[in-house]
Amino acid sequence: MSDTTPGQQAAAVPASNAGGGLRMAMLAVVVAVGVLWVGRVWWRSTQAGVAHDAVGWLTDLDEAGRVATESNKPVLVKFTADWCGPCKSMSRHVLSDAGVGRFIRGGFVPVIVDITAPGPGQRLADAYGVAVLPTLMVLDAQLREIARKGGYLDKTGLIAWLDPMRNAADHASTDRIPVADSHQ
Repeated sequence: MSDTTPGQQAAAVPASNAGGGLRMAMLAVVVAVGVLWVGRVWWRSTQAGVAHDAVGWLTDLDEAGRVATESNKPVLVKFTADWCGPCKSMSRHVLSDAGVGRFIRGGFVPVIVDITAPGPGQRLADAYGVAVLPTLMVLDAQLREIARKGGYLDKTGLIAWLDPMRNAADHASTDRIPVADSHQ
């Protein structure tokens, strides 16, 4: 069936518009590539600091317990997940600070537990009753809980919370940063 009436011919597409469909398709491809590129840049910026903080976390809690026994330091556990915004923010704004990293390494054996997917990390979180992310826990060398703090901590709050639990021999360390100087 035709949209023309009897005796009428369909109008031909002018030659100047013959490639219009192709131009639109090319424009759509360019826009899609641009959106994907912007999305990738945004995603990478949200990941900044997550895996590259200044602490130098171990990933095996049993290994951290062995190191804690040898070094006579408590274990600092950070429970985190890829989807946790406050975890990412704390990594980016607090744990990326070189002074905070030195402070933690100087007084603790740091270990990170990722609970993004079911597996060992999730089982550890369940075993320790972790209900909030991020959760920071201080454990003795036998991996018994000494203290815990749930939620985001800024530099001042983190240092103030951890300082009393640092290895007593480490309190004279030059790595110790004053709480007043650690506020962001």
